[in-house]
Amino acid sequence: MVLVIVVTWIISLVTTLAIVYFWQSISPPLAGEKIADNAITNLKLAAYAIPVFSTFESYSDYIEAPTTWANMTGASINLVLNRTSHLVILFSASARDTDPVASVELRALVGTTLAKPESIWLGTDTDFRVYSCYFYLQNVNPGTYTVKIQWYISSGTANIAYKTLTVLALPT
Repeated sequence: MVLVIVVTWIISLVTTLAIVYFWQSISPPLAGEKIADNAITNLKLAAYAIPVFSTFESYSDYIEAPTTWANMTGASINLVLNRTSHLVILFSASARDTDPVASVELRALVGTTLAKPESIWLGTDTDFRVYSCYFYLQNVNPGTYTVKIQWYISSGTANIAYKTLTVLALPT
């Protein structure tokens, strides 16, 4: 019985070593120079090569219906782009509304241009819930911009607090 266990263990060990040896010769390592077209894994970026802008505001803001799109207090960032970039806009907050059938929507603007998607609907709840939204805008030319979050409510009153806005500028 012991002989069978030892032989099985040796066969398993040899098989594992053979797989590891042959796998390295047929598959490039993940730390290689190129894993896909235009994708490089070992390129060290210079400090601040990808500009990041961020703000946080704990102040509770409110909006009452009926309304048009309104700038959200504490949810804007001024940024300077030195080259054409794709912007990734990340926003999170804690929000609630007083009307369970109300429509609370958010949108992001870069200057006067709407980022995609053009608006995001938040779920309606009379208790505070945490929401995260992601927006993007491609091929933003060099220049100075204000990125801001706007909101809209169809009825009732909405509150929002603990807002975080972060913008990543990915050079093209």
